Amino acid sequence: MTPSLAGLRRIAIELRATGRLARAGILPGPTELPATLRAARAGGGATLTEVLAARFGDSVAVVDRGVPLTYRDLAIATRRWITVLRELDTTGDRPTVGIMCRNSAQLVIALLGALAGGVRVVFLNTDMGSAQLTTVCEREHIDLLLHDDEFTGRLSQLTGVRTIRTEDLESVLAAADDSIPPRAHGNPELVILTSGTSGVPRGAARSSSPLTMLSTLAGLLEKIPLRRSDVIYLAPPAFHGWGLIATLTGLLAGATLVFDGRFSAERAVATMLTENCTAFVAVPTMLKRIMDLDDAVLQPLSGRLRIIGSGGARLDPDLVTAVTERFGPVLHNLYGATEVSYITIATPADLAHDPSCAGSAPLGVRVAILIDGTPVGPGRVGDIYVRTGAQMRSYTDGSSTHSVDGMVATGDTGYLDGVGRLYVRGRSDSMIVSGGENVYPEEVELALHRHPGVADASVFTVDDADFGQRLSAVVARRAGHDVDDATLKEHIGQELSRSRVPRDIVFVDEIARTATGKVTRAWLDEVTAGTSHVG
Repeated sequence: MTPSLAGLRRIAIELRATGRLARAGILPGPTELPATLRAARAGGGATLTEVLAARFGDSVAVVDRGVPLTYRDLAIATRRWITVLRELDTTGDRPTVGIMCRNSAQLVIALLGALAGGVRVVFLNTDMGSAQLTTVCEREHIDLLLHDDEFTGRLSQLTGVRTIRTEDLESVLAAADDSIPPRAHGNPELVILTSGTSGVPRGAARSSSPLTMLSTLAGLLEKIPLRRSDVIYLAPPAFHGWGLIATLTGLLAGATLVFDGRFSAERAVATMLTENCTAFVAVPTMLKRIMDLDDAVLQPLSGRLRIIGSGGARLDPDLVTAVTERFGPVLHNLYGATEVSYITIATPADLAHDPSCAGSAPLGVRVAILIDGTPVGPGRVGDIYVRTGAQMRSYTDGSSTHSVDGMVATGDTGYLDGVGRLYVRGRSDSMIVSGGENVYPEEVELALHRHPGVADASVFTVDDADFGQRLSAVVARRAGHDVDDATLKEHIGQELSRSRVPRDIVFVDEIARTATGKVTRAWLDEVTAGTSHVG
C-alpha cells in the first residue's frame, strides 16, 4: 500500500471510529461539550478522570462488593494517587508500578492514575508464586507494588520495592494532596504479562496515544455495543487482556462496573440480579459454570442481560448453543492475544451462522492467513497474522514475535471463510501429526466436553519415544457419573477419529485453572507424572 493510500485508509478508519464513539456515548454530545472542554483544559495530569467526572459526575462508576464509587469520587482518588506516584524515588525516567490485586475499586484507581499520570504500569497475575513474582519484579524494575493482603506472603523475597496493600490505599490517599497534578510528559506504558502457563511470563509493552486508545475501543464497540446505561458484571481479572479491555471500555462509556471478588457462579447470578446488571463479561470457564447451575437459579436472569461477552480462551460451540437457548441472541465471543489486544469478535449473528467461528476483524484490525510468509485465500489453513493499533512494541525482555510486513504472528493456526470470518484450529506449537493428519489438542478438548460424563478437560502434547509426540488428557468427571477412560476414548474416536484419541487419560477431582481460565503446564506435568492412565 502506497503512503497516500495508507493515509486515506487511516483517515477513513478514524472517521468511522469517531462515529462509533459518538453513537456509544463515549464522545460528549452538544450539551456536555462545554463542561468537557473546560475539564480537559484544567485537568492537567489527571485529564482523563477529570473529563469522566465532568461528564458522568455522581453516576456510579464501580460497585465493589456492594459499595458504590462515583465518577466524581474516582477523579478525586486518582488525583491523590498520581501525587503518590510522582513522589516515588525511581532510577528510570518515570516510576514503574506493579498491580497485583483482584478486581476492585482500588485496581480501577491505580489503573486510571497510571493512564492519566503517564507512568509505567505492570499488571501482575494473581496466580504467580513467590519466586516467579520476584523474577518479574526485578526484570521489570518495579518501584511500587500495590497488592491485596492475601498476597503478602508471596513478597518475602522482594527487595528495593515499596509495597502498599489495597486495604491501606484509602489511608494512603487521604494523606496525599488532592489538587490537580501537572500534566505528564509522554504517554503511559502498559505492560501486560503473557499467561506464563509454560514458564515465567513475558511482558508485552504498549504505549498508546489517547487517539489510538479511543480508536481501539471504537473497534470493540462496533461489535459489542456497550453504552452508558449498562451495568456490567465484570468477572475476568482486569490484569489481563479481556478484563482490561472491558474495564476501560465500560469506564470510558460512563457505564457501571460491578466487581464481586473471586468468581463464584452462584454468587455471580445473585449479584447480577441484585445490581440489575445488563451485561456479563466472562471467560468460557466462568460461563460454563454459570450454565451448570440449576435451571431454577438461572431462570430469574433470563431476559435481563443485553450483552454477554466471552473472551480469553476458546469457546465451546455447544456452550454457545446452550447460552443462546437460555438467554437469547446476546452472546459475543472475542478472540485475542496478549501481544495484540483483540483480533476478531463474533457477534450473535456470526455465532448463529456457525457457533465455532471466531468472528471477523473489527474496525482498525487486519487479519491474514499466511503459509511460509505468503498470504493465502479463503479456506486455506495457515498461520494467523494480525495488525492492530494496540499491538505491543516488543517484549520487555528485548525479544519480539515473528512479523511479516508489520503483521504479528499470533502463534495460532486457522483459516478465513469467504466473508472474512475467522476459524481458529489451535496453537501452532501444540499441533502434532498422527495417522498422517494434523491434530490439535483443542479439538479433542471440545470433544471431551461434549460427553455428558465430563465436567472439565484439558488435552496437551507430551513427548513419546516411538512417535515423537502424542496426546494426553486430564479429565474431571461430572457429579453422579463414573465414566472411564475406555468410554471416553471410544467417544473421541466416534466424534473425531482414532488418530485423535489420547493414549493416556488421567482423572482428577477438579482441574486447577488460573484466574484467566487457563491450565498451567506445571500442574499438568505434576498430576500426570509417573502414570500411564488412571480409570
